This record gives sequence, C-alpha cells and structure tokens, in this order.
Amino acid sequence: MNFIPMNPKQLIFPFAIDQYPRFDNFYHSHIQQLIYSLSRSLQESTESEFVITGTERSGKSFLLQAICNEYKLIDKQAFYLPMKVAINMEPDFIENFDIYDALCIDDVHLLHNHPKWQEMIFHLINQSRENECNLYFGTEESILELDLLPDLSSRLSRMQSLQILSVPDDKLKEALTFCAAKLEISLDHEVIDYLLKREKREFQHLFSLLKHLDQASAQQKRKITIPFAKQTLLS
Repeated sequence: MNFIPMNPKQLIFPFAIDQYPRFDNFYHSHIQQLIYSLSRSLQESTESEFVITGTERSGKSFLLQAICNEYKLIDKQAFYLPMKVAINMEPDFIENFDIYDALCIDDVHLLHNHPKWQEMIFHLINQSRENECNLYFGTEESILELDLLPDLSSRLSRMQSLQILSVPDDKLKEALTFCAAKLEISLDHEVIDYLLKREKREFQHLFSLLKHLDQASAQQKRKITIPFAKQTLLS
C-alpha cells in the first residue's frame, strides 16, 4: 500500500508500512524499559526525541513501524520514512513534514555520504521542535561513529538513546513460542526444542527457519512436526 502524507501537495510516496507491527506483537521481555519509554512518549504532551540503535535484523524497522501504528490507534498521525528508499529521492520533499504528530526515520546511518539530506534532516528537527512533532530515528550504527554534519550529529547525539538488544540465549524458546503464537503458526512444541538443539542459537536465524517451516506446511498441507522439520530443512 502507499501511505499518503497530509501535506498541501498530497503526493503519494512509495513507502509501504505494514499494519501488523505493534508493540504487542514485538517480543520485548528482554527490553521492557525500551518499550516503556516509547509507550510513554505516545501519551505525554512533552517533546520526545529518540535514537533507536539496532543491527540489521534486530527488529528496528518493525519497531519504528509499530510506533506509527500505535499513534494511529490513538487518532494521531505518524509517518514512516525508510532512508533505504528515500535516499535516492530529492530531500526537499520532506519539507513541512513537521505537521505530523510523529516522524519515524529509519536507517539514518545511510546519510553519511549525502550532505543535502543531512542538511534537510537538521532543518526538519528544528521545525519539529517548534511544532511539537515527536521524532524517532533508527540506525544500525552509533550516531557518534557516523560522518555527519557537526550540527546534525550534535542534535542527534543529544536525543534519548535506546538500544535493541539481541534476544538472550535463555529467552530464545520463549521468544520463538511467542512469535509462533502471534503468527498463528501451528506446530508441535517439541519442534522449537529440536531447532534450538540443532541450529545456530540466534533469534533471527531460528525465526527465519520457523517461517520457512510454516510456509512449507501451508504448501504441503502438513502439520509442523519434528519429522516434517527434519525433511524440510534437509531438502
């Protein structure tokens, strides 16, 4: 789908936002404080500015889209801007985006070779402060390690910093069980134990295998059991 920003030009931008991401759909027992801080920012009238750091497969983009969906639930307007797509466009199209209640700008680490974009983001921060637009930036790298314009680097480094930590080893089973339930993946409970014993104990890898098994199960109309998992993952 295309998200239509509420600006005078009424342009349609190619930024798809998934309606599934929500705080309730994000496994966060190991980062409760992060979710609590973000939840408070939606409800409070005070200015909120966050930089959320997470690796490529940490769930950072999911979380930023979840923030947009949470704003929608309380009848507020938020815009998700993925720099992976936007970086190839002229930066002046985001002028006046401070009319939103919140902006979620993903992958700002991609700005390092784009001074025009950096300058526009800097001005957008200033405008957002004047118009009480909350800001949420996502990055895979520390802001202090990025080659940014000094003024922009200074503004970003003063924002509240949050980090998405990897799911710890002792929480992997709980996390996979949680995700399977949220995605309505029907499987024998022993399958998760099987994956944990035989595969790399890294959440995103295990979660990818779980989704692969679910897809194969739907195609073959078979329940996900240990024999089915063995057969599917070896093929």
